[in-house]
Amino acid sequence: MKVKQLPKICFWLGIVVFIVAVILPEDSFQMVSVLGKVMGELKPVGLATIFLLPIIGIVGVISSIMDKSVLYGILNGTLILSFPLMMVVSNVVQALF
Repeated sequence: MKVKQLPKICFWLGIVVFIVAVILPEDSFQMVSVLGKVMGELKPVGLATIFLLPIIGIVGVISSIMDKSVLYGILNGTLILSFPLMMVVSNVVQALF
């Protein structure tokens, strides 16, 4: 894998992780007894936006700085801020409907 492709791979991997987290049922962690005890009431979207996407985004931002790619640096920055962005979007949608 080339270093120049790492920002693209991190961004698209983050998008795929987010889509899979949205598609998974909300009680999917309660099905597995050990994982349900560790995660508690954390839903897949929460796990993805709080833990997984910021880690993927940080790797993508660092590699885009090394690659000097501004576009993928900004896009990977949105992965880092995915939880606050999801909170804003959900509040706006809730206020409109």
